[in-house]
Amino acid sequence: MVASAGDRALTYEDLMKFRQIEDSSISAGGVWIAYALVPDRGDGEVVVRSTATDTEYRIERGAKPVISSDGLWAAAEITPTLEEREQAKDAEKDDKPRKGLSLVDLKTGHEERIDEVESFAFAEGGRWLAFKRYEAKDEGETEEPDTEGEEENEDKQKLGTAVEIRRLGGGGTVIENVASFAMAEHGAYLAYAVSAPAGEGNGVFVVDLSGEEPATSNLHGQARGSYSHLSWARKADHLAFAASIFDDEGEGGDAEIWVWAGQEPSAVVTAADAPEGFAVPSANELEWSRDGARRFCGFSYVGGAEAEDDSSGSGSGSGSDEDEKPFDPYDFDAILEGRGVDVWHWNDPRIISNQKERWEEHEKNRVYRAVIHLDDRAVVPLATLDLPEVFPTDNSSFALAGSDLPYLREITWDGTYGDVFVVNLRTGKQHPVVERLSVGWRGSSASLSPDGRSVLFYQAGDWHLWSVETSEAVNLTAALEVPFANEDHDYPMD
Repeated sequence: MVASAGDRALTYEDLMKFRQIEDSSISAGGVWIAYALVPDRGDGEVVVRSTATDTEYRIERGAKPVISSDGLWAAAEITPTLEEREQAKDAEKDDKPRKGLSLVDLKTGHEERIDEVESFAFAEGGRWLAFKRYEAKDEGETEEPDTEGEEENEDKQKLGTAVEIRRLGGGGTVIENVASFAMAEHGAYLAYAVSAPAGEGNGVFVVDLSGEEPATSNLHGQARGSYSHLSWARKADHLAFAASIFDDEGEGGDAEIWVWAGQEPSAVVTAADAPEGFAVPSANELEWSRDGARRFCGFSYVGGAEAEDDSSGSGSGSGSDEDEKPFDPYDFDAILEGRGVDVWHWNDPRIISNQKERWEEHEKNRVYRAVIHLDDRAVVPLATLDLPEVFPTDNSSFALAGSDLPYLREITWDGTYGDVFVVNLRTGKQHPVVERLSVGWRGSSASLSPDGRSVLFYQAGDWHLWSVETSEAVNLTAALEVPFANEDHDYPMD
C-alpha cells in the first residue's frame, strides 16, 4: 500500500510524544473532571474540564490532580522539566530538582504556583488546603565545632519541615518542624507529627478544621519522641500512629501502636503483645479495615539474631602512634582493608544476587502481620515465619495468606508458585486452601469472597471454589466445554 501525498512514516519521536491519560478523577458533584496527559518522554500537563460547559483549564507540567470535595478548587503537582530531570540523573538527593504545587480557582481560572512543595491534601469540605515544604537544601560544607553527647544526637535526628494550612479564599497558619501529616478522609481533621531540634516538642497533634479557626489538640508527646505512620480510617474518625524514641543514631526504636477515636488516645499494641522472639518496630505497616473496626500492624522477628561483632578491625586504630608508622607496602591489614566476601551455599533457596536484592527491598524491614480488634482491644498475630504473607482485608472474620517458601529454589529457574491459606482473624488459626498454586497468591489466581466464606482460585485450567466451612474445593468449570486458560498467553507454565 502506497502512502498518499503528504503522509509520512511514523517515527520513534512520534511514539515518544504520544500521551496517555493518568490519575483521572471526577468531582463529588460530577461538575468537573481532571486528568494528567503524560507523554512517553517529555513534559506532561493536567487538564481540568467542566462537564456542563466548554470551560477548561490546563496546568503546565502538572501531575496527579485532585479536586476539592466542594468542587471549587483543583490542585496538582508541578513536576520539574524533562531537561532538569535528565541533567540531575546522577545528582545527590539534595541537588535533584523538586516538585511544586499548582492551585487553581475553578470559579475564575486563576492559578497560583508554589515552589518547593513535597506533598499536599485538601480537607473534607474543601475549605482548607495543607501542603508540606521540602527540607532546606545543604548550601555547602561548613566547619562546625566538635560536639558531644546530646548535641551530637540532635544532628542525627531527622527534623521536620514547615506545613502551611491555608484557608482557601484567604488566611491560614504555618506549623514548623512537621515530620509528616495526614488529612482525614472522613471529617475535617489534619494530623501531624513534630520532629523538632533537640527533640523538644516532639509529638502527634490533631487540628480540627470544621470551625472558623483551626483548633489543635496534642495527642501524644515526649522528648526525642519518634512518630510515624499517621493514618486515618476511611469510614471513621479514627487515627493510628506508631510512637517510639529516637536512639543515638537518630532511628526510631521499638514502638507502640496508638489509636485515637475522638477521646483520649490509647496504646493498643505494646511490646507485651508481641509473640516470643518478636518486637513492635517503628518501621511498621499500618492499615485500617474500611469500617475502622480493625487495625492491621506488624511484628518484626528478633529472636535468634546474632549480635554484631564489633571486635573486628582491632589493631587498626587511628591514633597518633599509627600515623607515625613508616609506610609498609606489604602491610596485609592495609591491603585487605575494606575488602569483603559473599558466602553462600549451593543449597541456598535463592542465588546470592537475588538474596541481596530481596534483603534490601523486602527482608530487612519485614514485618509479620497482626490485627487489632478495636471493640475488645484484642491483638491477634496472623503471620508466622512459615507463613510470612497475610493480606489486610475488609472481611471481619478471615484474611487471605500465602507462602512461597517451599518453592524458592524452584522459582529461581521455573515459574512462580505458592501455597494459599485462610487465617482466622479472631484466633490466628491457619487453614490450608491449595498447595503449589501456579503464579502464587499475589496475582488474580486466588481471592477471598467478601463474606469470607470461600476462596476462588485458578489451577490447571479450571476455576475452583474452596469452602471455609467444609475445607473442600469444588471444580466450577470442569463440565463446561469452553477453555478458561488464556490461550494467547504463551509463557510456559502448568
